[in-house]
Amino acid sequence: MNAADTSIWSFEITPAEGGCLLTQRYVMSELRHGLRVQLAELSEQQAALFLARRRSRLEGGMRHTVRAVKRTVEQAHGRAATD
Repeated sequence: MNAADTSIWSFEITPAEGGCLLTQRYVMSELRHGLRVQLAELSEQQAALFLARRRSRLEGGMRHTVRAVKRTVEQAHGRAATD
């Protein structure tokens, strides 16, 4: 596995009442070398804050992507997108 293979993004669409359920997942199997080096230079508290901020950015990006997929699918099927 090379560094580019350490992150896996996936989507799952399952039937649900009145439509479908879209689930997006992100799995990082190992930290990239650069991130490991950067975290090693931080105190435990700084590293925890760094990782919390990184997770928040990832979650925000995931929410944005799911909303965009939902909007696209609903427009393709002539339905108004709602959040």
